[in-house]
Amino acid sequence: MLALRALNRAGRAARFRCNGCKLTHALARHSTTTSNAHTQSETLAYINSQLTTSGRLWWGFATGLLGIVAVSVPGAALNGNEKLEPGALKELAADLNSPSNADRERAASMLSGLTIYLEHHDALYTAGIFPALICTVLDTGNVPQVRVIALGSTADLLKDDRAKQAAIEDERFIPTLLQALQAQGKWAAGPEEGGLARAHAARALAELCAEPGLHKLLDSSGAVSVLAHHTAELAALSKEQPETKTYSSLSELPGNMVERHSVEDERFSAAAVFGLSSSDQGIQALLKAGPELVRGIGEWATSNDPILQRYGVGALARTAISSPPAFAAVKNASGVEKLVAALNSNDPQAQCFAAGAIGRLISIDGDPAEAVIESGAAPHLLAMLSSQSSGSTDAGSVERSPAVKRGVYRCALRGLLNSMPNEQFCRHLQRSDAVTLLQDFLRNCGTADAENVRLAKSCLEALQ
Repeated sequence: MLALRALNRAGRAARFRCNGCKLTHALARHSTTTSNAHTQSETLAYINSQLTTSGRLWWGFATGLLGIVAVSVPGAALNGNEKLEPGALKELAADLNSPSNADRERAASMLSGLTIYLEHHDALYTAGIFPALICTVLDTGNVPQVRVIALGSTADLLKDDRAKQAAIEDERFIPTLLQALQAQGKWAAGPEEGGLARAHAARALAELCAEPGLHKLLDSSGAVSVLAHHTAELAALSKEQPETKTYSSLSELPGNMVERHSVEDERFSAAAVFGLSSSDQGIQALLKAGPELVRGIGEWATSNDPILQRYGVGALARTAISSPPAFAAVKNASGVEKLVAALNSNDPQAQCFAAGAIGRLISIDGDPAEAVIESGAAPHLLAMLSSQSSGSTDAGSVERSPAVKRGVYRCALRGLLNSMPNEQFCRHLQRSDAVTLLQDFLRNCGTADAENVRLAKSCLEALQ
């Protein structure tokens, strides 16, 4: 059993120098798992790479993929195998309310080394850690460093539905998150002038936004409006400074901590917007915030940063197919062209989001179908069935596993099949030599993937 003394021995604090002061930032790790230690950004990259290479993203098709919730940091991939001693955890919870600032900082730092492990969440929650963290975050008497560390652990535990419910039951929690997101008040005195607090707040909001049942509350509390304004500003900055605000791989991040937290802030803000786009209530709230946000989502959809691009294309796709007014907002922001461009993305998930939306829009008579057809979607959708199906051929692109390729093929085939009732689009497909391409695809596909074979045959029948 892992006793408190062992926690003290094994816990580590990584100190970052910023603005002339030192921040004790919780990166506590245990001796048995030190080799698996990741920073939160590295963990996000690891989870995304594992999902991409394993093909687990591809068991659902296109429009189903439009319902995938935002991926966030804590992950079972880190294998937190240690058993935690309830008594030791309760001592840590008590220390968060200690009169000693050193005790509070030590407890917050050590807990943050535990909350990153999904396997520990049940034990931590049962021991009363979450309410203690909430109190620490809300207590303006705590020094900013302690509140920021506690906010990061709170965001970790918000993956638990019980934690989400407990958090929103305190009417001070969402306003406090919004203050941190905007680096208002004492949050601005925190690490990197509030940069780490903003990143943690964005991550906490992303967890809440991933739950459609909370969208009404998030709207009425003003959270959507603040988040929309914040994300629109971030997207505009990314457009103005593409060299410094975006990164071409999941693991590539700046060494400068201020810039690193800025990147994390934008990525998790994008995840929050993506989560809100999973319900009509959330989409309406986003649209109510104004056209700047939709333009910002469009900027993400064409970003060099694969995480921003994935969330941007996903949010744009969900919004476009949700209602006629929402489609009009996307169209006015050149969103249809950006969805078509995403069919050639390096990111297979972004390709599938785009293919699902394109297929749905073509099946809607009137302006949606006309806009997609005029954008020249046909050859790009067919190109997803090429033998490589690797999106763009940029130098930074990565060879895809067979499972991922099959998933991309399936997304393309479903998109094509959904579009078949539109005779005008069928003619565009025929002019793009779709029949020959589908016949070649069937010859190369073999019988290993029965579902893709079935879909390709259905597309051929519709075209012939």
